[in-house]
Amino acid sequence: MIRMLLYSLLFFFGPALLMFALHRLTMMLRLWLRLRRLQQAQNATVIDITPEERAHHLRPGMVFIVASMLVAGLCAWLAWQQMDETPAPGASRYVPAHMDAYGNLIPGQMLPAKGKP
Repeated sequence: MIRMLLYSLLFFFGPALLMFALHRLTMMLRLWLRLRRLQQAQNATVIDITPEERAHHLRPGMVFIVASMLVAGLCAWLAWQQMDETPAPGASRYVPAHMDAYGNLIPGQMLPAKGKP
């Protein structure tokens, strides 16, 4: 049970941390582009006063938060589904060759897998 909880936490926070890093990188890129644009604007001689039309968008931070929560939740759910310990129907396990209590050699064989009750 503890192992399943740790895996779920790993698969939840791992993608969330990756999305956080991606968000920080895009913010740094936007800051660099803004500084570059400001430096170019200081050298400009023509002033354009045409108003800009801006589309209504969500804040970039909110988009990354929602996306990271969706990706992290999906990864955690998929990891939880893969940790099912019951064997598939008709699954079998290999028992290697060994010696029994009387010293007889028992060859390796496939036996039906034991499931948890």
